Amino acid sequence: MSNHRNVAVQKAALDQMNQITEQIKKNAPKELASTGDITVISEIPSEGYYIKEKGTYVLGNDITWAPPVNGFLFAAIVIQCDNVVLDFKGHTLSIHNPKNDGDYSSMGVIVLNSDYPTACSNVTVTNGTIKDMGICGLWAFKTNNLSVSKITVKGLSNPNFNLLPSGISLWDAESFRVSDCFVKNIELTALMGSGILILNSKTGIVSNCTVDTFTNHDGVASGYNYLQSSGIETKSCTATNLTTFYAGNPASIIGHTCIGFMMTACKSLTFSECSASVMKGCCDDCHGMSLYWIDKAKVTHFKASHVHDGNGAQKTGAKATGLEVYGKDITISKCQVSDITAIVPQDLQSTGFSVCGTNIKLDSCSATSVTALDANGSPDISHGYGTGFGWAPDPRPSNVKPANGITYKNCVANNCQLGFDTWSHQNSKWINPSTKGKTLSHLIQPSSATRIFSMNFCSELPGANPSSKSKQFTIHNQIEGSTNTYPDDWNNQQEE
Repeated sequence: MSNHRNVAVQKAALDQMNQITEQIKKNAPKELASTGDITVISEIPSEGYYIKEKGTYVLGNDITWAPPVNGFLFAAIVIQCDNVVLDFKGHTLSIHNPKNDGDYSSMGVIVLNSDYPTACSNVTVTNGTIKDMGICGLWAFKTNNLSVSKITVKGLSNPNFNLLPSGISLWDAESFRVSDCFVKNIELTALMGSGILILNSKTGIVSNCTVDTFTNHDGVASGYNYLQSSGIETKSCTATNLTTFYAGNPASIIGHTCIGFMMTACKSLTFSECSASVMKGCCDDCHGMSLYWIDKAKVTHFKASHVHDGNGAQKTGAKATGLEVYGKDITISKCQVSDITAIVPQDLQSTGFSVCGTNIKLDSCSATSVTALDANGSPDISHGYGTGFGWAPDPRPSNVKPANGITYKNCVANNCQLGFDTWSHQNSKWINPSTKGKTLSHLIQPSSATRIFSMNFCSELPGANPSSKSKQFTIHNQIEGSTNTYPDDWNNQQEE
């Protein structure tokens, strides 16, 4: 995510937060009075319920909720105090008349302290389904020790472009847990949509979650989206069947990326046993996982498969990658990516693993079947290589930085067009690299070499509009071959 996108998302988030908090004040929902140790909810009025007393609240049955049809933001249940357990008891909270115009502005559950900006502490939402909402299934703002578990959000749909819809959304959360949750069947036309969105938060665990079947018709789609957050551990999570399209909305200024795990401007992240599959990007980046300007991260046993870019009518996109890394002090180990393709990639590559930054280590990773394609879907290296392991490109001059202090150890490229690309690497090592199948072993080009990237509005060209022409960027190789350590079977080649 570029800086201009980061700014745009933060602005959209602030606008959405202000809309929601102001509307909560105006909606005058009914207060749900506690009836003792356990309060049973059997129906929800049109204007929704407030919970303002600590205690345990349970759904007594499936509930169909009919919010007002007036375009305002409404929530079925708003938790506004500490020490609340909301247990769905396996039941479903759904919208009456799904996809009715008014329902696009609906949310299932909001957690927001009535004394905001005081945090809402020790809240648990568990064990049920939230169905056919518009903006969010669950939205929590400024919480401490929030637990969301065994919640399914399905059927989310929203055509309101300037919002940030998501299945589960945590903003300014501290010490949180999201576990055993399932977000599926999302259909949006939105600036950016997410299965699980975590924004400006710290110290949390996301585990055993799945995001499945997610389409954004004109914007960004991300399964797991962490922005400006820290100290998050993600375990055994899956993103699958994500698709983006391009419809030419002039407001889609942050591109159309399709990314299973999209982490931006975060620090101290860990991932284990996670996977992304069937990512279908249209005209911007498409990745299984992207760590974009991350400070300190560890990724182990990540798998990405069937990642395809350029699938829209444009027959071109920026690039496709199994696992993309921009940042410093990052370790990627025992990860596997396969079937990574890009049609006429504007950044001249489809890549298994790509890196940019400082002190990045890849250990015992494998890339299989990575290919650059022509507009007809045939392999064609005139459009760049399908590379097992290489540099992470960005055409914008302010983002063009070398890969410095990178170590590839025991990494394997299998049936890729190119195994290892040393472009813009400095102080880097390739220890026991290997290639299998019909794979060109490596490429070492001189510092005088250039590559010409291109970019358009569809692929996030800053300051552009849908009618703007594509712009080209000449990128120079920032390699320092004398500082790199190549394996002996590369014949100690420094430049060719």
